[in-house]
Amino acid sequence: MKSIREGRFIEAKNVNSRGRLRGSKDSWPLIWNKMIPAIEKGKVLDVGCGEHIWSSSGWTISRCDNFEQYLDEERKLPKSVLDVDLNKDWPYVSDEFDGVTAVDVIEHLENIWHFFREATRVSRGFVIIATPNTTSKVSKAIFQRYGRLWSFTENSVRTSHHITPIFLWQIKLAAKKCGWRVDKVMYTNTPYYCTKDCRDIKDVILSQPGKRNIVIRAVSPLFESSLKKEKKA
Repeated sequence: MKSIREGRFIEAKNVNSRGRLRGSKDSWPLIWNKMIPAIEKGKVLDVGCGEHIWSSSGWTISRCDNFEQYLDEERKLPKSVLDVDLNKDWPYVSDEFDGVTAVDVIEHLENIWHFFREATRVSRGFVIIATPNTTSKVSKAIFQRYGRLWSFTENSVRTSHHITPIFLWQIKLAAKKCGWRVDKVMYTNTPYYCTKDCRDIKDVILSQPGKRNIVIRAVSPLFESSLKKEKKA
């Protein structure tokens, strides 16, 4: 079986310049090179894709996002992107895709349990999630000093719509309840930046290495067994 991990990641020109994609641009290469299973072909649903389009040989990629957040902006989503409110039931049939990717998405949603139920319903293989790392040393320092987490402030609710901080244990529990299992956890190597309201712990923030985003993969029992067979072969 030919692996598609070699030279298969392509970044499109119309990359969204919104704040959330600073982390996304670092997450995507990690996802495509380390997280996406090495199979010859398949179907992936990229939820909350924004204006950025990613391509890869061997994969058919469907994309969706909530158009409401773009109504007050001059930018427009590509015509290939389907308008979907991820807080509601998704307009896809069960087991329609081999996998689902959600890069810097779940922290924008109201209910991660609903997200995971729908993601595992439409995917027969894997779900990959990238989200701000709420348990990093920087996030812990910010919480100890200010009582909040990295990337989650009153201002972030207004500007980047970060409304739901997510922890790894929550993803593991949600996966377990759906009969799936978290089999891989990685971190991006994105440097932290110091905001105006964190100047008194600037040294802590700037001294810490990346790990700003956490990337998690959960797999179905059927898909996990196929991965084991591939490893033995």
